[in-house]
Amino acid sequence: MWIVYALTASLARGLQYVLLEKLLVKIPSLVFFAISSTVGVLLRRILLLASKTPIHLKQYVKDSQTLWLLIIVIALFIIGNMVIVFAIKDKNATVASLIEISYPLFVVLFGYLLYRNTHLNAGTIVGWIMVFAWIVLVYLFNK
Repeated sequence: MWIVYALTASLARGLQYVLLEKLLVKIPSLVFFAISSTVGVLLRRILLLASKTPIHLKQYVKDSQTLWLLIIVIALFIIGNMVIVFAIKDKNATVASLIEISYPLFVVLFGYLLYRNTHLNAGTIVGWIMVFAWIVLVYLFNK
């Protein structure tokens, strides 16, 4: 099922970026963030209630490591979403997304630096090199 989720995320992001490029001509980025955040909070709240998932925040953050991980991950999520919007607005959806797809390089790097684990094999190393080469080409030909 993970492959369906990953492909669905990819499809949704692709369509989102193309539409976002047009939307950002009509409304300011910060207005988009405010509306998007508000709708996101409401939707997630409805989903939580519908799933009958209890929200026991104290249970999830009773140890400081989990609390800090939660804070850092939320901050990175917000930063990542904001800066891709700025990149799309400053350049365009195509070029911004072609550079953004370099994140697997950082997944490997941070996975190793933070946890000393990698899921590297010959195929993933070749893919890593190809992604890096792709980024260089996209940058050089889209100045």
